[in-house]
Formats: sequence, C-alpha cells, structure tokens
Amino acid sequence: MVKFCRRIPRDWGLFAIALCAISGCVTPPGVAPQVAPFRQKPDIPVPAIRTNSELLQAFKLHEGGGGRSWEELLRECPSDYRLAYIDERPVPGTAMYEYLRTGEQMFSSPDRVLLTEYNNLRISTKSEDESAALRHLVAGTLALDLALFKKAEKHFLRAIFWMEDATDRQLETLAALTRGDVKIYQGDPYERSMAHFFVGIMAYQRRDYQQARRGFSRALQADKGKANEPERGRFPLLHFWLAKSYFRLGNDSSASGAIREAQKGTSDFHAHVLLDEELLRDSNLTVLVQLGSGPMRVLQGADWETATYEPSRFRERGCDIYVDGRKVGAAVQLADLTAHADRQGRSSKRGLQIGKGAVKTIIQVLPYVNLLGIAWDVRGDLRSWSLLPGKLLVWTGRVPEGEHTITLRFYDDADYELTRYRQTSYYVPVDSEKETLLIARAARDKGNVARKDRGE
Repeated sequence: MVKFCRRIPRDWGLFAIALCAISGCVTPPGVAPQVAPFRQKPDIPVPAIRTNSELLQAFKLHEGGGGRSWEELLRECPSDYRLAYIDERPVPGTAMYEYLRTGEQMFSSPDRVLLTEYNNLRISTKSEDESAALRHLVAGTLALDLALFKKAEKHFLRAIFWMEDATDRQLETLAALTRGDVKIYQGDPYERSMAHFFVGIMAYQRRDYQQARRGFSRALQADKGKANEPERGRFPLLHFWLAKSYFRLGNDSSASGAIREAQKGTSDFHAHVLLDEELLRDSNLTVLVQLGSGPMRVLQGADWETATYEPSRFRERGCDIYVDGRKVGAAVQLADLTAHADRQGRSSKRGLQIGKGAVKTIIQVLPYVNLLGIAWDVRGDLRSWSLLPGKLLVWTGRVPEGEHTITLRFYDDADYELTRYRQTSYYVPVDSEKETLLIARAARDKGNVARKDRGE
C-alpha cells in the first residue's frame, strides 16, 4: 500500500479510489464482496419519442436565447444531469442523448460516479497555483468521457495556457534547488500533445474541420519538443487525424502527406491497412476508442530524486465494432501512450534532478554538513496526467445513410470478450456526405442498465 501511495499525489488519492470503486477494486474492510447486478443494454433500441432533428432544433433555439423547448426536454432528467448538460449540444453515443431521444434513463454507475467527481473537481479548477494545469487536465478528461464537450474544451485550453504560456521564475528557481514539484506543472511533451489532440477531436466531432486541423497541427508541434530527436513527430494518431481533417477541407495533397508521415511512424500491418487514402476520404463513420489508463510516474533514486514511468495495468486489449448487429471490423491501435512516455527521452530538467541527488549524496558524507544533506528535499516531480488512456484505437468506414445501433465489444489479450465492458449506442445518425464521429472509452459496466433505485 505504501508503494501505491507514492505513485499518486495526495490530492488525487480519493479520486483514484472512486475510480477503482467503479470496477469493484475497492472493498471496505470487513465487508464481503458482492456481485453487482448487471443487465446489458439490449441490441434492439428503445422506441424513440422524438427525432434527432427535433433535439438539434431545440438546442439551437436555446443557444439563440429563444424558446423553452430545450429546458422542457431536460425537465424529467435527474437534476445533476440537467444542470451539467443544459448548455451542451446533444451528442450521439451517450446516455444523455438516448434519454432525450427515448425518455428512458440509461445512465450507468460509471456515468454517475464520473459526473459526481467532475462536479467536485470543477470547483478546484478555479484555484491558480503550480498544479492548475493538472487539475484542468483531469477535469477535462472527465468532461470528455461524459460528452460535456464544451466544458472539456475550456479545461484543455486552460491547461494548455498553464503548460505552454504561464511562467514563474521564482518557482522555477526554487525547483532547481529543491523539490521538482514546486514549479508550475508543464507536463511532458506527450501530455501537451494529447491536450491539443483532444481540442482537435472535439472540433472534429462538431465538424469544425479548420479548428480540428489547427488542434492536430499544434499537437504535432508539441510532440517535437521531446528530447529524443529521432522520435519527434512519430505519432501516427496525430497524422491520421490531420489527414482526415485535410480531406474534409478538400486539401487532398496535404492529406496524402500526412498519411505518409503516419505510415513512417508504425510498422503494424493493420495500421497500414487503415491508413488508406480512399478509406479516409470516403468514410462517413469513425469510432475513436480509448483503452485503459496511461502510464503512472514513480519515484526512483536513494532520495526519490527522479521520476520515471511505469505502465498501468488494464484488462482490455482490443475492440470490435458492430453496426446494427453486424461486425464491420476491429478498431486499430494508432497510439500507445506508455511507449510515447518511454521514448520521449531524458530532458535537461530530469538531468538536473539526477544532479541534485548526486550532490546531496556527496554532502551527506562530508563532516559537519551532513545535516544539510539530510534536510535537503530533492524529491522529483510525481505529477502526471495519469487519467489519459493507455492506448487509442480507431475504426473508420462507410455505412448506409440513416440511424444505426453501434456496439463496441472489448476483448482481453487472450481474445475473451469482456462482456461487462460492452457498450451499445442507439440512434446514431450517419449522413452519406458528412462524417459522424463517436468517442468511446472502455469501462466496466458502462452499458449496465440494471438499476438499484428505490422500489426496484
């Protein structure tokens, strides 16, 4: 337990326990573990009581300040969801969208836990200190998983400001002499890249392709800041989405160049099959799948002066995509964030931390000054964006125009399906000329519609 506590900053300890509770990892002392009720969402959707066009029109009127139809649609929704989504565009592939379409509440226990944690954390993002960026990154991750895209984008943009523009020379000087975590949290290059990536993804989801292109381009620029020069720009996920954006903007030549760069960054056969110009140009449905959690920092050295990454453990390893009950393919891995963390190289700041540890070792063996060495705290920076996914997969293709039921089935490394991870989305609209993007993250019981409410 001591080792686990060293991995997670104190501020995030309770939050990590809450997330573990979703998967049944935490059992109170003296309480026998119980199997939670589970009932998978049926393959056949609940009958709709209103159309997608009606939802979009009601929300458009709400944004324009006219009419109360949007508020009326949300009236029967639980109060915490009503407040959270009042200014959020209805997004297919979410429990909130399905409630608005059907009038049936299908919010899962992970949804409820994440919404509660987001509301609690959102308050703390108002504080402006050396860890402000990390709080915004965590809040943005939760908002993204809840499809609160407007809120998520604001958090990520604020985090980017703190990581790339905010400076405090006094804190930087103090960090150079003592602990590494007293300076403003700026993240590692792959973390800054992912913040820009998610800004681009949310723009792509709302079909703002010019803004999406900017987000993915800035993500690649951030990746070029890593110390390992040969690895700079070797990020197939970013090149893939940059190519998709260029195609949507009608810039086929730039899209072809982005595809070539993506192909250079991977030797995986399945990825090369995915990186096909015709496929990327003509697809009208794309699914972005996030698996597991990202690498976690651990302290090393005699005085914990350096921080390194260790991979997080998670069960899911693959995902198959089904449209209206028919398998259309498997999502293809385009990014392993643990590998990106490992290959980013040793920065000058990490070298400084190692140097401080070496100096402290020398001081401790000198006569009369060893007390200075004992009192000198040179611990490294343990902060990291550990709520990032561990792997990111993509499926893209062309399906008939109309509304579809999309099912994601997840598998472990032995190809056994993780049945409690299965996710089904109803009434996903797909246009013949436009593209629909679904953003999903694997989670146990995400599709569990078994209720434990009063009287049930």
